[in-house]
Amino acid sequence: MRPGIVLPFRTRRLTPVKTATKRWLKDFFLLIISLDRFPNMMHKLIRRLTTHKMNKSIKLLNRGQAHVKGSVSGPGEIWLGQSWIGLTPEPTHLAIQQGGQLNLNGRFDVFSGGTIGIQSGATLTLGSGFANRNSWISCACEITIGEQVFIADQVIIRDWDGHTIVGRDNKAPIRIGNHVWIGMRSIILKGVTIGDGAVVAAGAVVTKDVPAGVVVAGNPARIVKEGIEWVP
Repeated sequence: MRPGIVLPFRTRRLTPVKTATKRWLKDFFLLIISLDRFPNMMHKLIRRLTTHKMNKSIKLLNRGQAHVKGSVSGPGEIWLGQSWIGLTPEPTHLAIQQGGQLNLNGRFDVFSGGTIGIQSGATLTLGSGFANRNSWISCACEITIGEQVFIADQVIIRDWDGHTIVGRDNKAPIRIGNHVWIGMRSIILKGVTIGDGAVVAAGAVVTKDVPAGVVVAGNPARIVKEGIEWVP
């Protein structure tokens, strides 16, 4: 064999092996990339499937999800899945059962981790404002929330007990007025009316009506200050 000459059979044998190796590596890396993106792809797919023919007033962000079997009406919008910068978005849910009604009168934002549930035969009316992270609004009767209502993290608003104590109603309407501030981890229970401009302190458990322009605190919540005004 003369120097510098490469036999043909060597080229024919090595080239397919190298090509196959490159293709295998390419396919392998594409698989890794696809697996890394799989959760996000699934979230997008689920969101598309659950929002098919959905009311245009329901806006989904990040990991917001809506399951609507009831009715949505009004000129407003609800935005599900808002998230603060630097915090990982959590699933945010709106569930309206068959026969449930959501009325939207303004823009209302539900932040990451929040849940709104509307049972059959129940009506939830939202004005403007927001419910911050991991809040929960559970409506089995009637809940009305006015304009410019600020609901802090981990608040629970629930117009029913879930179970029945003999001789006692297990559900009653909740009405929250305009420009109300509801503090972190407070609980608003059935049958309560909260007046305009009121402030519910963090951790309060509200079992009775709250007059306008007062601060309530404690368990059960009591008036601790009157004649107040607050600004966002």
